[in-house]
Amino acid sequence: LGIVFVTNAYNLIDGADGVAGGLVLLALIGISSIEIFSGVFYLNPILVALAGCLIPFMWFNLTQLTRNKIFLGDSGSYLLAFIFSYFFIKLQLNKPLRRSQDSSTFLCPIISRVLMESK
Repeated sequence: LGIVFVTNAYNLIDGADGVAGGLVLLALIGISSIEIFSGVFYLNPILVALAGCLIPFMWFNLTQLTRNKIFLGDSGSYLLAFIFSYFFIKLQLNKPLRRSQDSSTFLCPIISRVLMESK
């Protein structure tokens, strides 16, 4: 149910100039930094590759060189939101049983709440 919610939320905010791409880029950077601080590195190459694909998209939309803008459309926003949801759930499922020593367990719900509330 959470994946459907996040996917539809990103699809709704895609109409503005690069807002969905920017939010996913910030979320990917956040998830990657949480993984680095937790000592889990197996998702980082995928996260960095996806962030590398979003940077030219954001550069094209945010620079004032042209009046034309790209927006992701349904398939692009659905794909990015699904990938973000998958990585966020995967990050939560790979936590050790002793959560009191891990600060990223505390940060993940806060980051997700901020991302969901910011429009």
